Amino acid sequence: MAIGMLISAGAAVRWVSIESSMRHGKPLPLPIIVPLLGLGGAVTAAVVIILIALN
Repeated sequence: MAIGMLISAGAAVRWVSIESSMRHGKPLPLPIIVPLLGLGGAVTAAVVIILIALN
């Protein structure tokens, strides 16, 4: 649920920054959410593996 909330908040922030960039004719910002999702998935997988190994 926390990851879903982070994705939602990140999407809203990204939308605002893209909207601002387009209005001012600036380059679009790079997506930050993709690396964060990858990192979150890797951390979650590591925790699950550790929990399975301890049982």
